[in-house]
Amino acid sequence: MAEFTVMVAPSGARRGKRDHLNLPVTPEEIAQTAADCYVAGAGALHLHVRDEEGQHSLDVGRYRTAMEAVQEAAPGMKVQITTESAGLFSPKDQLHCLMQLRPAAASVSVREMARDLAVAARAYAFSAESPI
Repeated sequence: MAEFTVMVAPSGARRGKRDHLNLPVTPEEIAQTAADCYVAGAGALHLHVRDEEGQHSLDVGRYRTAMEAVQEAAPGMKVQITTESAGLFSPKDQLHCLMQLRPAAASVSVREMARDLAVAARAYAFSAESPI
């Protein structure tokens, strides 16, 4: 039988606390949710981070803070960041996030990156070389 890993995505780029009070959006909330999911059997987390207004962010510092919190709360859990733009960020912004953060894993929207094919090619080549 093939091995598999359950990945959880407890928040996204668009919903906020107004939509669901228990939506994990702070690093502490994300870390606690990751730990709970890890104990329940999930092996990976699809991670979105938010800015101070609760909006989707690609801020590298926010990603690092959230990733560190997850690793502390659930040491064995793998983390996959996302560069999803949610209509807010350009392909260049997404590439910048990847290049600065250099995560072990990333979810990158082909549809969003295809808005700039030259940047998309750079992003995918960089990811393959990193390796992300």
